[in-house]
Amino acid sequence: MAKVCVQCDKKIGLFKSAIDEIYCSYECRDAGRRDIAVNSQHAVERQAEAERRAREAATRATAAEAQARSDAAVLGTCPKCGTAWRLAPPVEPGGLRKGDCTKCGFTAELSSIERCPTCTCMSLIVEAHGARCPRCKFRRS
Repeated sequence: MAKVCVQCDKKIGLFKSAIDEIYCSYECRDAGRRDIAVNSQHAVERQAEAERRAREAATRATAAEAQARSDAAVLGTCPKCGTAWRLAPPVEPGGLRKGDCTKCGFTAELSSIERCPTCTCMSLIVEAHGARCPRCKFRRS
């Protein structure tokens, strides 16, 4: 049975001695070693890229979690008096939430609460038909 070079697939003669028992010549051996070194370098680069992507994904997840906590804190305070109020979740996905404050008696149906451009408080209530601020009476349509 004849041996075959693993680099170039050329048959190694029966009476010819193989280099490292798997190559037909020193050139094939050197080319094989270069290929192994290049493949190892590519593997290291791919691993570094995967680690970078994982770090970026973790950073994005942390930022999204912090934003969700911040949004929950904003939605948890009454836009008129600033105390904690009851906010019911929307009945249907993407619908309006209903909030009412037991301290000041303020009630509203809203989709979000934003920073008011006039009084610069987190009190601009975004509703289905526009936005209004219960503190300074600013209206945006």
